[in-house]
Amino acid sequence: MKKLLSKKISKNISWLFFDKLFRASLNFLIIIFLARYLEPEKFGLLSYLLSLLLLFTSASSLGLNPVLVNKFVKTPKNLEIYLANGYFLRFFSSLLSYFLFIVFIIIFHVEFTYTKYSLILGMCLVFKSSEILFSYFESKTLSKKIVISQLYGLLILFILQLIVIYFRLNIDYIIWTFLAEALVVAFFINIFFFSKNFINFKLISMTVCKKLLKLSFPVLFSTISIIVYMRIDQVMIQNMLGNYNVGTYSVSVRLIEAFHFLPKIIIISFLPYLLKISYKSRKLYEKKLINLNFLTIYFSLFLVLLIYFFSDVMVNVFFGINYLESIDL
Repeated sequence: MKKLLSKKISKNISWLFFDKLFRASLNFLIIIFLARYLEPEKFGLLSYLLSLLLLFTSASSLGLNPVLVNKFVKTPKNLEIYLANGYFLRFFSSLLSYFLFIVFIIIFHVEFTYTKYSLILGMCLVFKSSEILFSYFESKTLSKKIVISQLYGLLILFILQLIVIYFRLNIDYIIWTFLAEALVVAFFINIFFFSKNFINFKLISMTVCKKLLKLSFPVLFSTISIIVYMRIDQVMIQNMLGNYNVGTYSVSVRLIEAFHFLPKIIIISFLPYLLKISYKSRKLYEKKLINLNFLTIYFSLFLVLLIYFFSDVMVNVFFGINYLESIDL
């Protein structure tokens, strides 16, 4: 039984490994193309709106997914109840976040351009409410379904943006490509789920909703804190210095983020090995885990030094001469 479980988890981890590697690489490629095509001013506008969107997406998630995964695993008999209430909460919070996102843009930006783009991008919040179904597949160690849905969305995004760049279309069409990605991911994850399952919305209960919200609050607080820490700088720079400076600053952030997945790849690669050891010897497992921790730290320090000494070359090669100011910011 343990061998079967280990095999299933190892397969699940393999899909996660592929997802991290492929998505990180393609995302970085997309950023390079967009930065070069839009140039600092328009790229700054796009980066600013996407940063805000990420903040509101984090808030709309309510921190429910980890809580639901835990509930599905520990109390599988109540899966339908928790899933129905979780689905309802996420959809309602997404609609509310969409409204607040538009209000925020209208209050802080008089230009109609911001409102127009936020109306389009904000719809991503509604489609992303389907990500609540990720919790179901995670609890069943079926990350393959999540990975495939997200990969289809990313590939559509990449292809559409290549078309926009090839035909030299304006930024309006690029905004629509992000909505198309969210729509594709929502479409496939719903197809994967509803082809074999259903949600009984009669099971929605305010008592269960309150219970889920109470449990998810610490996760929500943690998630929002991390996203605010990662993205609030771009929001502040836009309001103080304008889109051009956000554009030049954003490429330096994106360059660093491009290396974030590498330590994660190391950890994911060793997980199947650690899993097998954990069944045999607790001492050996702890020893190998400590070794892995040191390996990740040393590798991360190496990446820090690499970026520090060669950032000027990297920015010039990847993003072009227009963004060399980002090194001095």
